[in-house]
Amino acid sequence: RLNVVPIYLPPLRDRTDDIPALVQHFVKRYAASNNRPAPRVPDDVLNVLKSYAWPGNVRELQNNVERAIVLCQG
Repeated sequence: RLNVVPIYLPPLRDRTDDIPALVQHFVKRYAASNNRPAPRVPDDVLNVLKSYAWPGNVRELQNNVERAIVLCQG
């Protein structure tokens, strides 16, 4: 790895305004790859996601959205 240009990106817990866009992106991605319709994510669900600390950052959010798309029936 080369450390040519360091990029500082704050943790997801400090960027809660990014969560709805990230969720929408992951919903579309995993719905398409699993041949499912992309569900609409209600505002109250987004508010719960925004209130969580996300210690695993974006990867944890991504994994949870994928799990929900694969396992949920509705």
